[in-house]
Amino acid sequence: MAAEAGSAGALYENKHLPILDELRSRLGPERFQHEFADATLLRSNLVTQSGERIFETAAGYDQPIRVQALENLFRVLHELMKAER
Repeated sequence: MAAEAGSAGALYENKHLPILDELRSRLGPERFQHEFADATLLRSNLVTQSGERIFETAAGYDQPIRVQALENLFRVLHELMKAER
């Protein structure tokens, strides 16, 4: 499933994933693991001092979805930490 244009998932898929895939192929999957967990720790939009919105995190991002995303982030971190043992 493709990420929505302009989202963090789209940035990851289009810009970061190709770089990470190249790194993984160079180092090997046993030496390089990565996961993408789309979550925001912010409770409001990112804005400049003058009030210009830089990145929208709050609009349409209701609390149950935010909590679910954070739970997924913590699950991913926990799994990565277990893999390091």
